Amino acid sequence: MLNLTEISIKMRKLFIGLSIAFVCYLILKLLIGFAVDYIKSTTPVKTLPPNLRFGILPRPKFINIVNSSSGLNITLENVEGRPPEATTVAKIYSMPNKMLTLLSPERAKQLANKLGFIKEPTHLNPNTYFFSDNNQQKTLSVDITNLNFHMKYDYSLNMKDIFKNIQFESQEITVATINNYLLSNFLFDASLINNLAKVELLHYASESSQLVPVDKIYTADAIRIDYFRNKIDNLRILPPTFDKSYNYVLYTPSQLTNYLEISYTFWPVDYGDYATYPLISSEEAWKELLDGYGFVLNKGNINPNKIVVRKIYIAYYDSQEPQGFLQPIFVFEGDDGFVAYLPAIRPEFLE
Repeated sequence: MLNLTEISIKMRKLFIGLSIAFVCYLILKLLIGFAVDYIKSTTPVKTLPPNLRFGILPRPKFINIVNSSSGLNITLENVEGRPPEATTVAKIYSMPNKMLTLLSPERAKQLANKLGFIKEPTHLNPNTYFFSDNNQQKTLSVDITNLNFHMKYDYSLNMKDIFKNIQFESQEITVATINNYLLSNFLFDASLINNLAKVELLHYASESSQLVPVDKIYTADAIRIDYFRNKIDNLRILPPTFDKSYNYVLYTPSQLTNYLEISYTFWPVDYGDYATYPLISSEEAWKELLDGYGFVLNKGNINPNKIVVRKIYIAYYDSQEPQGFLQPIFVFEGDDGFVAYLPAIRPEFLE
């Protein structure tokens, strides 16, 4: 039978042995991690070969983006110290146009009824109906082919009354209420109701008669929700205004009215119908930005003459106007809100 001294010696040896084994395990795990990272960094990423199935593509039209990167003093400051590696081939998705049918006018009227319009519409053009209430304060325009629409209540006529004694239950409940309204009335495509939505709280500033951003729900008089498409191939889908979508709702829990503005423009994407095209490299994209070929959405808030870019990545461009294809672009993000876009497909395959 072991005495206490012998037991103590054996326990110390066991503890030392376990400690050595644990240290060896950590070292082995670290070495394996380094090996895996090295293999990943040295193994070329497999990409689909370009098949150019759609032929020469129309060049992306950056609607309402009038500023170019020409003449700007732009520098790059990122982790890599250079433009990061990017994929050399990407999928281009078809965005088929809807066709006008005999049922299109009636469907537009049904949509108007859901939004509270009962009067017969006037025709802005053969494909656009215009609805209004009796005093023209609430209006609605509908593209009868696609059922894209814009509804607006002109709250500037009675802002003090609308934004009087406003109280929200909570941001979460309000967002859920709005989402349920959109889905239950089939106003938005269900894919837009996702976790990518951007919520902005707004306060009615009586001195300027404007809605201005605030941080706290108890100081808010209205809420704006911008809805964005889900990612494709882990790439973002961005609208012309980057952080502002053309699919949005402006809402207030007022006793007079609730939905101040609803905007919906949705061009369906056929995810099963795609082609593959070669892209310019990130180095080429950076050079084109410096050479003045970038489309600048925002020059920044502090010093637009000295711009620092922090991020360069590929995304898909979702135009407010129909363009037939969902195409990749390079996105440049910098200090103070600087954002610029650049077509990513090699120029010889663009019109």
